[in-house]
Amino acid sequence: MEKQKTNQLKSEFFTLEELTKSSTAKRLMINNTPNAEILKNLQYGVDMVLDPLRRIIQKPIIITSGYRCEKLNKAVGGVANSWHQQGNAADIHITNEENAREIFEILKTLPSVDTILFEHSSNSQWIHVQWNMAKTPRHHYNFNFKAP
Repeated sequence: MEKQKTNQLKSEFFTLEELTKSSTAKRLMINNTPNAEILKNLQYGVDMVLDPLRRIIQKPIIITSGYRCEKLNKAVGGVANSWHQQGNAADIHITNEENAREIFEILKTLPSVDTILFEHSSNSQWIHVQWNMAKTPRHHYNFNFKAP
């Protein structure tokens, strides 16, 4: 197997930049570069969740939040134990409830998915998906989740 560079991600559809970008990090000058361990987690998520989802849905997927270092996670109001901090989660942009249900139902069919949440705030909505290659997936799904 080819040795992966620490700043690269192998994916048919996604880039490391997509999974680490943050306007908050840019504004606050927070370095959100993942280390090698986090990159392995992101690679697993791409291989087992995000690329398969993209292949099935056959439409572009926009990641609104992927990896968040601890400082960035605090800055955006993420929960202290957020899976984003380990590179084990992604938030997916949705356009409407129909789009959300389609993504949600596809993700439910992927065996490596641990949790899927339909989250929303007063001005936004998204699908949160998480994975962990070191743990057996719990297959926890909640379509009525209310974000704080």
